[in-house]
Amino acid sequence: MVVLEEKQGFKDDALQQDFWLLKNKDSNKKLKIIYYSFEIDIDSKLIKWASLLLFLDKGLIVDPDIIISAKRKKNNLNEIEIIPEEIESQIKTLKPYFDYIEENVEIIDNPMNPTGIRKKLLEHFHINGDLLEEKIVYFDKKTNQNVERIKTTYIPHNKELTTLLVVDHYGLLKLENVEGAGKTKKSSIDKLSEYIIELRNKYELTAILISQFNRDISDVSRHKQNKELR
Repeated sequence: MVVLEEKQGFKDDALQQDFWLLKNKDSNKKLKIIYYSFEIDIDSKLIKWASLLLFLDKGLIVDPDIIISAKRKKNNLNEIEIIPEEIESQIKTLKPYFDYIEENVEIIDNPMNPTGIRKKLLEHFHINGDLLEEKIVYFDKKTNQNVERIKTTYIPHNKELTTLLVVDHYGLLKLENVEGAGKTKKSSIDKLSEYIIELRNKYELTAILISQFNRDISDVSRHKQNKELR
């Protein structure tokens, strides 16, 4: 599990790593992203990603505010309105990326508590793999006895599939009444962390928790400055 704060450079690096797989979508590696966007709605998120993709793929600096409206139909990004013609033509070239995002990135922008997130992830893993139970026997030195227990192993249908959970940002997590700790932000975040550790150990979940989403993530002029400094 990775907890990212604004100062740690998430704005510049993490999304670029995710989009490597989007750009190299013919690779054997498969990525499923379950993205909880608590701060920004789905349409705004896609517009910001379009801005970032234009910079990463085309080297173009297009502020998300310029992309006034983007209406999506099934597996398509079209009907771009009130956008300069030269920008519109470049946005249309992003269709393969958005087709891939439509298939592999699930964006959820409604409030969710830790148990709701865990339930969603368990449904995903049970659809994409099987749990095998095996009885094992080991010698307990403390009791000087053989002890039996059930070992559960998760076998994914596709071993090349990586499941990535993104919670953006976890400060807006829906509060949950945690036994012994009440219904507070801290107890809810602690419960989410507990669930993520459980899912990591059992299902090899990868998780990124963002402490505060930087509103300048799509400021591609800053990406250009950073690139020039490298």
